[in-house]
Amino acid sequence: MAKYWTAHSGTDFCTEAGAKQLAAIIRTYWAERGFVVDVFAISGNIRSLAGRDADPRADVRSNLINGRPHS
Repeated sequence: MAKYWTAHSGTDFCTEAGAKQLAAIIRTYWAERGFVVDVFAISGNIRSLAGRDADPRADVRSNLINGRPHS
């Protein structure tokens, strides 16, 4: 797994570009192990816990269960 993260150690995965990159890393990781997984990035504004203005942020969603593919 280290080979996937070493090249991306300074990447902010909460930005839209970073989330897309993370989704691609996860998809590639599982594809190399023979699995097809649905992984995608979504963008949106997330309101802070203090209720202040929303910060732009992206999330990664997938059909993995507990971090593993399912059949």
